Amino acid sequence: MSIQNLPMSTLQYLLLQVENQKQRHFAGADRTYTIEAMMGDRKALQAGTSHNLGQNFSRAFGTQ
Repeated sequence: MSIQNLPMSTLQYLLLQVENQKQRHFAGADRTYTIEAMMGDRKALQAGTSHNLGQNFSRAFGTQ
């Protein structure tokens, strides 16, 4: 069983992998990805977030 099948087969809920739109990005991030679980009342519960900061983080702090 793969980890992607675990939520639906074992826990009985739908898990979505989403790349957020530009206006919902973390400030300074090039891209923001979330994992959202769909609840029974048709609302999404954010289960995890990942931010691709690209070069923005290192530039802000003067590191390489």
